Order: sequence, then structure tokens, then C-alpha cells
Amino acid sequence: MAQLSEHPSVKHFYQSRANRGEVPQDQVLDAAWLRRLCLDAGADDVGFVERDRPEIADQKSEIDNVFPRTRTLISVVCRMNRENIRTPARSISNLEFHHTTDETNEVARRIVSALEEVGISAINGGAVGFPMEADRWGSKMWVISHKPVAVAAGLGQMGIHRNVIHPTFGNFILLGTVLVDAEISEYSHPVVYNPCLECKLCVAACPTGAISPDGLDLPPKMRQLVKTQNPLNGGLGHGIVSPAVQPGVQIGRDTAAGSRGFHCRGGAGVGSQSQRAASMAA
Repeated sequence: MAQLSEHPSVKHFYQSRANRGEVPQDQVLDAAWLRRLCLDAGADDVGFVERDRPEIADQKSEIDNVFPRTRTLISVVCRMNRENIRTPARSISNLEFHHTTDETNEVARRIVSALEEVGISAINGGAVGFPMEADRWGSKMWVISHKPVAVAAGLGQMGIHRNVIHPTFGNFILLGTVLVDAEISEYSHPVVYNPCLECKLCVAACPTGAISPDGLDLPPKMRQLVKTQNPLNGGLGHGIVSPAVQPGVQIGRDTAAGSRGFHCRGGAGVGSQSQRAASMAA
């Protein structure tokens, strides 16, 4: 019986590794080189976080589950076009969201492919939005939480609406994460200030009143599913509000929108065109 080492597939594997130069396990990647690789892949900004960073300690089990060899997390930012998101025209804003979501996923994939080409193992840290792990229905369905990784990587801070605000691109961003089996020469650190101005516009615009003025998330025992308008098609879906505002949302009153007036305001395309145009002018 022929030796395994003589099999054409095995010989090809070792020859390919010799040609490209396998990366030693203890090699430290140059941060400037890796940043350029990520920007060339299409990212608008990028940051690096070591696996043991305290800010992402609560994600250790997820990291171990999806890619145990992870030593570094790359956080990727892709910006959206501002006016495409601000417009009251649903089709335009939704197209911008969908296009940038696909682009961000593709950027992460390109980074993984480029690293594999030089012998570095890496994996996408989960989709920007969907798909998720459907077998976890009713619990945490996503893989890696992109927002805390982005904050740890110096790509912004969370505003009171719980979205990451980038120092340059503001709210108009989507996030991705790549897990890498290599250390980096220099890691990123959180920005020293919060770009959030606490203008409370997000509090007024939230269609279910789920954002409180002091920025605190509602504890689980105060959350309740209600029917709310779907920002993608105007139909009804499920949202989360506190019991205090739930009756007003259910019957379509203004309670959940605070002082700004109507219950169907919020993200891309929520409410009528005149209502959404008014919300931006207010």
C-alpha cells in the first residue's frame, strides 16, 4: 500500500505551504500591514482587539465555540451614505441598509481570504445582521456581538440608543468582526470620549418607547412584546417596550413617542412620508 505522504493531494498541500511560506505560530503580525489589508478589502475603518481584553470577556464562550484558536479580533466599519438613510423614501433607505449589510459581510470574507492566502487562519465572526443561528430561537441567536468589539477597538462609543457612534461617520455605519489565529504588533484602544451629544432625538423617534431618556436599557422583567410597524414594509411586527407604554403602543396612541408626536416613527421608513419628513425637520 502506498505511503500517505506520496498521495498527490498530500504532496500538493506541502508544496503549496512551502511556496507561500507558512506563518509560524508565534509570529506577530504587523498592525500597519494588517490595517492596510483590511482597508484594501473595502473597510472604511478597522481596529484590533486582543482576545483577553476585559471589555469583551463576556464573549469568551462564543469565541471558544466558533473558533477556539482566536487570538485577535478585527473589528470592521463600513459606512452608509448619510442622505440615503435620512430620506423619508423607504425604498432608498432600505436599499442602502441592505447594500451596506452585504458589503460589510463581503469585506469580512475578503479579509479572511487574504489572510488564508498567507497561511493565517481566520473566520468571519458572524453576519452583520442575518442570517443568525436559528436553532437558538428565543435566546442569543447571533455569534459575536459586533458592538462591544467595535467599542474596544476604538471605533466609537455607544450612544443612549445603544448603537455605536463612529467619531467620523457618526451613526451611519455597519459593523463586522473577523477572528484571527495570530497576535498583532499593536492593538487598538477605546476612544476617550463619547461622540453622542445626548440630544434625545432617538428617544423621541423610537416607535415603541424602548429608549429611556437616561440611556439605561430596560431590565428583562420590564420588557414586553407588542405589535409595532415593520420599518421594511410598513406591516406589523414585534417590538419590545415597557409595560408602562405598552397600552399606548397597542392602540396606536402617541405615548411611546414621548414629546414628538406619533407612534410609528423610528428607523428607515417608519411612519408616513409626511410624518418621517417632519421628524427630520423637528
